[in-house]
Amino acid sequence: MIQKRVIQSAFSVLFISLFISTGCKHQTNYAARPNYDGISPIAVSRTQNRLNDLIREAVLRDMLSRYAYKFPKSSTYFVLISSNQSGRPKTVPVTSRFLREFARHHPPVQAYSPEFVGPGAHMSVIDQETGRIAVIFHISPYMKWIGKNEAEVRAGYYCNDKNDLHAVFRVKKIRDKWTIEGAPQVIISQKQPLSGT
Repeated sequence: MIQKRVIQSAFSVLFISLFISTGCKHQTNYAARPNYDGISPIAVSRTQNRLNDLIREAVLRDMLSRYAYKFPKSSTYFVLISSNQSGRPKTVPVTSRFLREFARHHPPVQAYSPEFVGPGAHMSVIDQETGRIAVIFHISPYMKWIGKNEAEVRAGYYCNDKNDLHAVFRVKKIRDKWTIEGAPQVIISQKQPLSGT
């Protein structure tokens, strides 16, 4: 049991470091774009937290719709809200309200936790409960506000060391609903077939 926890912990640390370091390689160009001084940390007010959840929900729904076909063997989708954007490490808990919006989704959507995830071949994400391949969808807690009703958010997914994606999603409020505008701007992408049981 102790050895298993050590392996899970090591995998978690390695995944987070890979995710953060991979993203950071492309942080400078993103932050250096004109008028990019508007990166703001998540506000703590309930209204702002609800707004953030709505924007993240739009981003995740778009990723599930756009990329789910790449993971036909995945048993679980884990959500991680974390980033080291502009050298500011930050992880935000996934709220129960956010998860309720995906309660009927299949495969199930769960909050990422090291105890639920373990390593497989090629550093694949493995759901410890099912023993099957899983996917981690990561969303940055930081947003670049372009206007009152428009923002850019970094997000992507990680399957293994040969299949991951980092991109920028533009989210816009149209008729009281947050939606993704256009195709995401891909920062880095490694695409290979997902193998496993």
